[in-house]
Amino acid sequence: MAAAYRLVVTPCATRSRELTFDFNRDQVDVGRDEAADVRLPHPSVSKRHLRLERRGDEVVAIDLGSSNGTTLGGAPLVPNEPQPLRDGDVLVVATVFEIRYVAAAPAGAQLATPRLTADIAHQLVEELLATGAAGALADASVGPEFAGEAGPVAGRVLRVPAPDARVVFGRGRGSDWIVVDPDLSRRHFEVRRTWNGVTIADLDSKNGTWLDGQRLPPHQPVPLVDGQRVRAGACELLFVDPAARYLQRLQQLAADEPPPTEPPEGEAGAAPPDGAAEGESAGADGAAAATGREGDAAAVTAPDGSGEGNGGDGDGNGGGDGDGDDCAVPAAGPRRAGSIVAMMVLGLLVAAASAALVWLLLS
Repeated sequence: MAAAYRLVVTPCATRSRELTFDFNRDQVDVGRDEAADVRLPHPSVSKRHLRLERRGDEVVAIDLGSSNGTTLGGAPLVPNEPQPLRDGDVLVVATVFEIRYVAAAPAGAQLATPRLTADIAHQLVEELLATGAAGALADASVGPEFAGEAGPVAGRVLRVPAPDARVVFGRGRGSDWIVVDPDLSRRHFEVRRTWNGVTIADLDSKNGTWLDGQRLPPHQPVPLVDGQRVRAGACELLFVDPAARYLQRLQQLAADEPPPTEPPEGEAGAAPPDGAAEGESAGADGAAAATGREGDAAAVTAPDGSGEGNGGDGDGNGGGDGDGDDCAVPAAGPRRAGSIVAMMVLGLLVAAASAALVWLLLS
């Protein structure tokens, strides 16, 4: 079995967290599509933006003709031309995300799964929403919340606190969300938010907590999905997850694109002709459907820190407004394997010309 390598993903707008993927497969696709092995959820990222391939003892990066490009060490990658990666190399995808390549993953590292990819995409969206860097597809709300639809909570909005927080809904002391309703228990149900989503658990209430018409068993956390309804006593609440809605809109946007140009097998290919790069569409105003994630949760640790700035401008055509974009790099020529040889040849020609000029002056 091939040795695993690690990809460390950081949003350019915040740089507050590092999210890791470990792979030992021969091909890894990066893009905004939900089928990508590394999903980077932003409209400036192409549906299938970048590919990493293992070729012998090395891993190469290939830009798949993306609309907003990929840089390696500050130099743009030539579309469909493989470029070998070295340990510590940094790829910047559409000036929105930074990917650091680590040639050897730590011993015992958990290999990436579709569930882990979905969880990390959700976390990245929450960070982009919180910093205003998510683009035009974002809702006004930046975090999960409950919208009161009936009973004493009608018209109220109960916002779920930041990750790693717990809140209790009830009618008495010991509750964080206190509602005057005789049908509620003093501590009726608990909501917990982690970086992997929001859960709800009934606290052995007298009249029960109901989720989409089903009574919840006491003290058993159940993941909440955007669009689900909670009933407790006379209160009815709608759960709203802006990150899930954003991901759904992003997937609808991705579905409208033509497939990218496939890179050649085993050798560098030519850049696609004008118009062959995949188009980016800004039309994704349709209502989002509720989406769920299956499988076991995967924990991702986050270092402290925060940042400011905007990434892409959300229209899928550019790299944002430039304010606080830490991933922006100066313009540079494409990184090619033959560039070093060309510079050596140029140096020899300059040296030969200088020698000839000296000989003429002395003769």
